[in-house]
Amino acid sequence: MATTADAKIYRIPVLEDGTAGSLQLFASGEAIDASQGTTEALHGADGMMFDVRGNLYVTANSAQHPAPGLPGELQVLSPEGRLIARYDGVGQHDLDFPASLVFHERAIYITNLSLTDGGANSKLSVMGVPFPGEALRP
Repeated sequence: MATTADAKIYRIPVLEDGTAGSLQLFASGEAIDASQGTTEALHGADGMMFDVRGNLYVTANSAQHPAPGLPGELQVLSPEGRLIARYDGVGQHDLDFPASLVFHERAIYITNLSLTDGGANSKLSVMGVPFPGEALRP
């Protein structure tokens, strides 16, 4: 579960009886920035999906780019919660407030909210990834 306002991701274990366990902090953008010397980690964390290696792909729709461009990145966390990759686009491929994502084999499809222009640049971005997504389970 992502909390967009405070750049944190929590996990909720499923107990033996199928009920939800206690909320556990998995990753904090503030802690990642402090320990890894990054900025904007998990800022605006929104959509999330795992790949088959247990890496968590997160749309950080408010992360600001170092260069001029639209807000938003795709950030990848290791199974231990370490930031291991950041993706953004340039020009027409720039992510624009990325929100939701889904894997299809070794591609990831990302919806863009396009908040600053009333949706004029809403689009679906597609990117190749090193590993396929984890199969969804009921």
